[in-house]
Amino acid sequence: MTTPAGWYDDGHGAQRWWDGAQWTEHVQTPAPDVAASAHAPIEQAQPTVSPDPAEVPWELQQQAPGAPGAAPLDPNGYPYGAYPGFAGAPGGGVFTGSTDPKKSKLWILWVVLGVVVIGIILLGIVLIPLLLHFFSGSAGGASTGTDAEGAAVAVVQQYDQAWDTADCAKYTAATTADFRESVDIVDCDAFTSASAAFTEQTDDYEITVDGVDVDGSDTILVSTTETYTAPFDENGEPTNDSTVYTETYIYTLVQSDGGWVIDGADDSQ
Repeated sequence: MTTPAGWYDDGHGAQRWWDGAQWTEHVQTPAPDVAASAHAPIEQAQPTVSPDPAEVPWELQQQAPGAPGAAPLDPNGYPYGAYPGFAGAPGGGVFTGSTDPKKSKLWILWVVLGVVVIGIILLGIVLIPLLLHFFSGSAGGASTGTDAEGAAVAVVQQYDQAWDTADCAKYTAATTADFRESVDIVDCDAFTSASAAFTEQTDDYEITVDGVDVDGSDTILVSTTETYTAPFDENGEPTNDSTVYTETYIYTLVQSDGGWVIDGADDSQ
């Protein structure tokens, strides 16, 4: 049997609307008769008589607050779930949804920072090899440009190392036969003696490449500045203190067996 819709006592001194299926939020509270109560004699309050459960429809018994098997009551004394959207109703609703904690957007900042860091790392990976390649092409502050120019500079440096270490093999590999004849140092015995005298009379020998020029397709000119100290003056006379000397040379290199060798060395002073 279904209880028809209507106003029924909700047990709190008010009339609540039953829509035929469940209690609603509509409540009627009888307005007190102010004028009548001002002159009416004070009557002793009569005890409230609860209706006989047998006379109350079964549906109302299940919905009525405090009835056996009824839904639990909220802090206001009404069943949970009877008023969707009110605070305290299980399952959330309007009030609960509006008070949900907001999610932090700090992760966006970390993502941006991560992208920036990765960009810097990638930029370094690209630029560092380029910079190393650029500076590795320089000898003594001068750019060697092409691979052929770099090879020519390496030969000049090898020639300097040969004199410093008395290495006849390096001396021979770095020069042409015509050049060795022009300086009157043809064989290894002559070179070893000349190198020993050179290292004995000089200290702190340094060579700096100032420039590289390509003269045609088979000739490269390497300009150098060479400094050293020696215990004699410009006339070859011994001195008590070492004198610092600076000389500039232009080495002429030509191709030989697929490489480059020194074919001339002119003092540019």
